[in-house]
Amino acid sequence: MKNFMPAFMIHALLMMLFARCNWGPPSNIGVKDGKLSSCPKSPNCVSTRSSDEERGNASLALRGSRAETMAARRFAHNVRTTYS
Repeated sequence: MKNFMPAFMIHALLMMLFARCNWGPPSNIGVKDGKLSSCPKSPNCVSTRSSDEERGNASLALRGSRAETMAARRFAHNVRTTYS
């Protein structure tokens, strides 16, 4: 029982510490004013709207009408989820 009390106290203190932390989502990502936020400084981000040559990427070209493109996307998604 002697060993239980210090471990319990450490656990209780850690729980109180974590309860005070703000674990919400980051404020620098997501949609702002109808547009996605720009890339952060991390090297694993690319964007079609970035003017930075390292992070910029060309948009994908659509073939056919919007309805045809959406149908092809749905088909590809269904095939991928069915066989994966």
